[in-house]
Amino acid sequence: MSMAATFLGGAGSRLLPASIPFRFFIAAAVFQVLAWIVLFFGAANLAGYEGGPGLVLAATHLLTLGVLAMAAIGASYQLLPVVTRRSLLRTWPTTLSFWLFAPGVLVLCFGMVSIAPIALNIGGGLVSGGLLVFAILTIDNLRRTNAIPVVAAHGWGRCWDWHCLSALA
Repeated sequence: MSMAATFLGGAGSRLLPASIPFRFFIAAAVFQVLAWIVLFFGAANLAGYEGGPGLVLAATHLLTLGVLAMAAIGASYQLLPVVTRRSLLRTWPTTLSFWLFAPGVLVLCFGMVSIAPIALNIGGGLVSGGLLVFAILTIDNLRRTNAIPVVAAHGWGRCWDWHCLSALA
């Protein structure tokens, strides 16, 4: 039996239902379109943008959080259990992270455009909650793996980077 067959043996049992990663990927595609629409309306401010609230900031966050982070979370939920050879213990937290994160990005970006502190606070809280659930699931999966130490070490390194970056913010 080849090494690839040994590694992938039983991978199907560790894959999540397709609806879980696909909801993240579909949301990322919707956020991509929304980001370009917002950027279209904020195009007059783009060349001289020096920071601050408005359409350009919202478009940036729609791209970074709504597209990049959303797609990365969906891919991580699908692939990490296969690579670490450890299934997620429960799938409902993945749904919770989506329903915190996706609306949180929308509310946060609305707050950036409308300069509404309550929307910024609620959106930021929802985004943070979704990322926290994702981090907990990722850490739990890495904690339970022992088959591939390089993958686990890389994951723990990423967690350390996130910790260091959040401490600087």
